[in-house]
Amino acid sequence: MCVGNRCVLDLPHVATRGLLGIAAPTLSPSLLALITNMFHDERQRGFAISIWLTCFMGGMLLGPLVGGVMLEHFWWGAPFLLGVPVMMLLLVTAPALLPEYKAPQAGRLDLVSVILSLGAILPMVYGLKELAKGDVSLAPFGAIGFGLLLAIVFVRRQVTLAHPLVDLKLFSNGAFTAVIGAMFLITVTGAIMVLTAQYFQLVAGLSPLWAGLCGLPAILLMIVAFMLAPKLAQTIRPGRLIASGMVVAIIGLLIVVFLIEGYGVPAVIVGFALFNLGCAPMVTLGTGIMMGFVAPERAGAAAALQETSSEFGFSLGIAALGSLGTLVYRSLLSGNLPAGLTEAQTHLATETLAGAAGVAASVPDGAPLLTAASAAFTSALQLVAAVEAGVLLLIAIVALTALRGVKPLGAGAGAHPTPLEADSKDRLAAAQ
Repeated sequence: MCVGNRCVLDLPHVATRGLLGIAAPTLSPSLLALITNMFHDERQRGFAISIWLTCFMGGMLLGPLVGGVMLEHFWWGAPFLLGVPVMMLLLVTAPALLPEYKAPQAGRLDLVSVILSLGAILPMVYGLKELAKGDVSLAPFGAIGFGLLLAIVFVRRQVTLAHPLVDLKLFSNGAFTAVIGAMFLITVTGAIMVLTAQYFQLVAGLSPLWAGLCGLPAILLMIVAFMLAPKLAQTIRPGRLIASGMVVAIIGLLIVVFLIEGYGVPAVIVGFALFNLGCAPMVTLGTGIMMGFVAPERAGAAAALQETSSEFGFSLGIAALGSLGTLVYRSLLSGNLPAGLTEAQTHLATETLAGAAGVAASVPDGAPLLTAASAAFTSALQLVAAVEAGVLLLIAIVALTALRGVKPLGAGAGAHPTPLEADSKDRLAAAQ
């Protein structure tokens, strides 16, 4: 949404983008499978994943800055054109530079499973968003229930297919399941990225460029953590390292919860930076652990499963936590609206913070409205950060319990059996 000459994130629109898989920071299945099959040594594989994630974060480092500069001088859609030359270069160079591994007996795509997966996700997201609007009628609950029903049908269908869209046999390994679950939960917390971007631009009044600059410490610390995590995991058990990272991330979120009202932007910068620093070991080590449990011919299925859980976690996090924040925002703002607003202005102001900023800019004295909306949004951000701290605590517990048998990288076959050590069945049995 654009307010005046500034373009900001609008939560409902971002929820749709996350649902379509545009915003989640995860590895693509094909590239992750390629890395797994190229690097059989777990230490080399971990380092390769770290390099890849570092390159990804390098793009995130430049993206807000370049995008902010373009929004300062060009129309709001200009940043979307940045990906065009990159994709064209990839189309030309990928066939010649990237080796290809193809399963000898690859199954056909089951379109019914694809339809069922979309039919399960879309109604649940719709229902959550409607509940956030205050609609407690049968429609949103029915949509959520219908989505859950289709999800059950989807899972039951995967069991019966010779070539399922989701290979449920991978979940026979406890550590693999724990990592998938943790990766899902950690992407659920991605909602904090949307809220902090809105805070920087609409509450603090920063331009898109300065909002991007405020995010640089978080990206830089995450890059450092990506590179250090595989090295530290050679002497520290990955489960303990991941749990320690979660503690750091929780501290970052608690800084936002308790210090944002007194310190504002600096508290959010520091808190968000620690959050990213602490989450990095889970992303890079978790990915390596998960891929180390599967045979080469199943690497693509495992990578696709990881990507699917992460994308779903990101979209669900924005839909659920974003809706929770929106519900709190509307509840607090509704009782503090200044007099004189029309019904349409009231609806727009209570819809989102961006809407309130737009209304405040269009009325003669919009300062009281913007102040009330900013306070309500800040409270919503604090609540979401507190809930996410609880989610990260759950991930820490999972890492300490389910991954306690995973040895440091390179400590032996019991750590993460590589594709050259055993076939899929033996590897999954040895990891129990």
